[in-house]
Amino acid sequence: MNLRRLLFRAWYYFRIGYSTYLTFLLGFLTTIVTVYYLAINNISLLKFIFPSFWLFGILALVVGVPLAIFMGLFHFKRSQAYSAEVDIGVEANPYYYKVTPGKGKGAAGSIHGSEH
Repeated sequence: MNLRRLLFRAWYYFRIGYSTYLTFLLGFLTTIVTVYYLAINNISLLKFIFPSFWLFGILALVVGVPLAIFMGLFHFKRSQAYSAEVDIGVEANPYYYKVTPGKGKGAAGSIHGSEH
């Protein structure tokens, strides 16, 4: 693999890792810290309910993770947002789309028929 191709692959992997994983983690932690120290820490009733940052963080994970999973499931299964996203993606590049699993299988059980 030549250096130019390797650099572009590294750039792509950097973008995916940064935008999908690193910023998600930093955004979640920043939100938890900000909410606790600017809101909960200054309101006595909320401070009584959440006496420590760690309790608030654990509760945020216990409630937030299932809620995020439900919202993601809703996005894919129940809302029109995902189908619109797929439509736009196909319009932008009609040669790059996801084939429905099982669709287009040839005699040999693959999309490409007997090439493999």
